[in-house]
Amino acid sequence: MSGREERERAVELYFSTPMSTKQVVEHLGYPTRQCLERWLRDDPRYADAVPKPPIPLETRCRAVELCLSGMQQKQVATELGVSAGAVHHWMRLYRAGGMAAPETGTEGCHAAGRNR
Repeated sequence: MSGREERERAVELYFSTPMSTKQVVEHLGYPTRQCLERWLRDDPRYADAVPKPPIPLETRCRAVELCLSGMQQKQVATELGVSAGAVHHWMRLYRAGGMAAPETGTEGCHAAGRNR
């Protein structure tokens, strides 16, 4: 089976069954969950099926402030109920030029001008 066929098979299995991405990967034995999620994001059906709720700007700003105060990103994620990857992403955005609201790039937060 070619790479394209494997991709199509995995994506179709996800959409044609009630399986989660983790279950599809376990069932097929490929790809990784992250890879399947990337393939799904490229499929127009996925945008309609799984809307991502936005994390409020206040939560993002609080995460940055906690990290700047010395708390580890993993601890911040646990405290705020978000993923460690999200906290890492927000810290990268902050370090790259201030904490603007990711995706919109318009709103800043109180931590944006301090202690960079």
